[in-house]
Amino acid sequence: MYFQFLIEDRSTEILVHHIMKKIQRLYPDKEILYDSKAFAGIGHLRTTGNVMERKGGNLLNNLQMYLKAFDKTLRNMGNQAAIIVVLDNDQREPEEFRRQLEQVAINSLLLTHYIYAIAVKEMEAWLLGDEEAIWQAYPNARRGYLKEYQQDTICDTWQVLANMLYSGGLKHLQKKGWL
Repeated sequence: MYFQFLIEDRSTEILVHHIMKKIQRLYPDKEILYDSKAFAGIGHLRTTGNVMERKGGNLLNNLQMYLKAFDKTLRNMGNQAAIIVVLDNDQREPEEFRRQLEQVAINSLLLTHYIYAIAVKEMEAWLLGDEEAIWQAYPNARRGYLKEYQQDTICDTWQVLANMLYSGGLKHLQKKGWL
């Protein structure tokens, strides 16, 4: 089985990589292959402009183009391949967002199986749920921010993670124009 992941950001790509490695270890007798393409954020589903005007580093800006390209590559694998789009819901109304994403797939005329894996709030909450994993992956992370974080609350988890991991934290990222 082959899985092609289209992932909103690098931190989620790392999480997916760890999950897939565990799945491969659990099923050593199965051929489970995967690849991932991480983007520089979620972006927006655009309806106007040509491909070059829409092209950018964000997942949704490029979604239809990538779905079509991977479908063309994987369709001859039949039931042995799937495209999995992993993204955060952020502030969108969940059912409307899923409907919009499904419309992109319909418009793309996909023959390859596809799945939209939508984190209702943010994928970073998974990362913050395992303190030991954070310290192993990021030994220089600022521990004070995690002490203020309350597991399973609705909060801006990616901002907590940014403050823990990036020099200068969220404010520095905003000054650089990354947000």
